[in-house]
Amino acid sequence: LEVLAFCKLEQGSREAAQLIVKLLRDQGGGDALFFALLEPSGDQPVRLPDLGEVKRVRPIHLALMRRAGVTIPADYVMHADVELLGAIGRIDSTDVAARIAATERRVEAGHAPASSLIGLYETTSLDERLLMQAASGVAPSGPLARAHLFALIAEASEISQRIGFISTIYAQARQAGVGAAIAEAIGEDAAGIPSDPSTGSTAALMVEILTRADRARAALAWIDAGEFPGPDGRPALSRFTAHVNRVLIAVSDPQLGLGVAAGTLGSDAGAAALSAAERDFVKLEVAIMSALGDQVSPVLADIGGPAVPPATNPSPGGVLDALAPLAGADLGTADTAAIAAGLSALSGYGLEAEARLLAVEALVARGSV
Repeated sequence: LEVLAFCKLEQGSREAAQLIVKLLRDQGGGDALFFALLEPSGDQPVRLPDLGEVKRVRPIHLALMRRAGVTIPADYVMHADVELLGAIGRIDSTDVAARIAATERRVEAGHAPASSLIGLYETTSLDERLLMQAASGVAPSGPLARAHLFALIAEASEISQRIGFISTIYAQARQAGVGAAIAEAIGEDAAGIPSDPSTGSTAALMVEILTRADRARAALAWIDAGEFPGPDGRPALSRFTAHVNRVLIAVSDPQLGLGVAAGTLGSDAGAAALSAAERDFVKLEVAIMSALGDQVSPVLADIGGPAVPPATNPSPGGVLDALAPLAGADLGTADTAAIAAGLSALSGYGLEAEARLLAVEALVARGSV
């Protein structure tokens, strides 16, 4: 009925379109955005609903926006179907913020290379006021703010400043659901920052960014910075956070030879003191490493429980079937067995690199719950 109403509108039959809209309302169909775009008549301006009322931006919405000459707001882009993101970026009337948001999401979904986002960041005209706000940490979160922070990272002369800007842009990105995209975009800058005990408190941040950017070798340099005792004689990171660092690097690139043993969790008593969330992380860790064919410490296996690599069908159809339960799922809460099955299928079909990237994403997501 939505498409029929749009077609009637295109044919100039507004009254017929309005009748269909009324029928949709009576039947409980349509949504706030659809009605806001189709119901105004004559010269009435379109008043878009509050973002909280927009659960999803669909093709019909984009078609109605283009017909009404309404520019899609950047906040709406974050709710758009992933298949629409390329079209949103190509529409001439799309503003810079919405274009950046669409590109960030495309990179996050693996539909575009990080270079496309970097290029867009670099060609975005910088606003002096927003640049000063971003530099002082008071800029409002959003795509434009991230473009300005990206510029500040490159211009920062002091390492502490650069780390601060990296921390801010990445925190914003994670909140917006595009953490992997921004990690790839800033990976080269992050890899160029030297590590030492004085920056140990940022080791977890740097390891997470670098492994998500597929730069495990650069991340390896931050292991000692996080685990080395500081002036007070204590390491900058907790034992469990240090353990997570090692897991991310080991899973990302097993060729580095970084072992993951229970020793980083402390004594048996220390392992027993793990929280439920930490135990759940270890359970996922063991399942992932087993699915990828990596060696698992017996003590870790005792903590996380036994994990038997799932049987897989080494065919394109088998891979798709194994990944289907993860489509659109929140990896932070997704079923551990489903994640392991998807990784095993990818690895078994020869997509080892893709399997390890997905494994890192699952571990990062689970570590954030």
